[in-house]
Amino acid sequence: MQYKEVAGGICAPKGFAAAGVHCGIRANHNEKYDLALIKAEVRCAAAGVYTTNKVCGAPIKVDRAHLKDGYAQAILVNSGNANTCAANGVALAEECCALVGEALHIPAEDVLPASTGVIGQPMVIDPFARGIPAAAAKLAATAQGSTDAATREPIYLEQILEQDYMIQNENGFELAGMAIGLAMNSVDYYKVNDVPMEQAISRDKLEEQAKAYANTIITRLRQTEGLESIPIVIGIYEQSAQDSPVGGSYLFEGVSTEGTAIGEWITRNESKVVFPLQSGTQTEESSNFDNFKNEVQDFFPNLNGIVGEGKYVDGQLMSLEIDITTQFYGETEIIAFTQHVTDAAGRFLPQNIPVEITIESINGIESFLTRENDSQGFSYHIFD
Repeated sequence: MQYKEVAGGICAPKGFAAAGVHCGIRANHNEKYDLALIKAEVRCAAAGVYTTNKVCGAPIKVDRAHLKDGYAQAILVNSGNANTCAANGVALAEECCALVGEALHIPAEDVLPASTGVIGQPMVIDPFARGIPAAAAKLAATAQGSTDAATREPIYLEQILEQDYMIQNENGFELAGMAIGLAMNSVDYYKVNDVPMEQAISRDKLEEQAKAYANTIITRLRQTEGLESIPIVIGIYEQSAQDSPVGGSYLFEGVSTEGTAIGEWITRNESKVVFPLQSGTQTEESSNFDNFKNEVQDFFPNLNGIVGEGKYVDGQLMSLEIDITTQFYGETEIIAFTQHVTDAAGRFLPQNIPVEITIESINGIESFLTRENDSQGFSYHIFD
């Protein structure tokens, strides 16, 4: 049998509109949509398929009652709480239907509620009272409306890192400042029915969310005794995709000296690039590294690998670290190889930037080369 995919999701049939909003049911995720609303222009013939379990959620009990006449006009779905085994479950589901009926000007009995999430936790009506009118106002008979109703908001924030700065006083130590790092995702990874999925996050959206998190964090920190007036530095870091060999980019930095606001966001635009490049357009630096790598490998073809990591600021290479791994069969071989690497580095690697080269084997670090940005030549040390 041949099937044809029809674009538009739940809004593909004429007469249906949908919307999705965040209303606060998922209190620990202030950006994820947790409420969806679907509306038909007219009452529709409707049916339900229910669990056979003795224990079922309150929405199922309400749905059975509302579908006795075989018609419905709206569906309300929430995530974050399954409304199961909650003392006020049925009353809350009925109240939600009443709110939908009021917002859409339809009978409450024509609304079908559904809930998913944690079990056994009480629910309150407040998030629904906020979210239902917002979803009703946002209803759209478009593909985007369907997407909003079905789409999960990405997980923007991966982790928060804190560094405290202490100073000594006559009573010991006191907190003098704090640095907070926000590691933001550039790609949101998740699963649908155990199938891995991913959603790219734009730089603009990442920046918007990160700065909103920063304001929230500072506001909460200022409410803690002893943190009312210390300087707080916020750094925003973009993590790279899972298949990327580099760690990501340091994007912005801001300082709050007092109060709950960042004085000014400073663009850092710091990133790291791994050489040799696996993809993308070749640059002068990558070509120089390739020449260096080929020169070293021609001299010593048994190398296990040569990998470089360059630090860029505003698109300019500021420093370079190189790791060379191989196996040696004596100190004489190590000395000869180190001297050759020193010569090749001086001829091929970029000038006027700090460069560090580590040569190691299965026995550990064998030698180390370094050049400061204001130095004309490399110095090296061979370990015993």
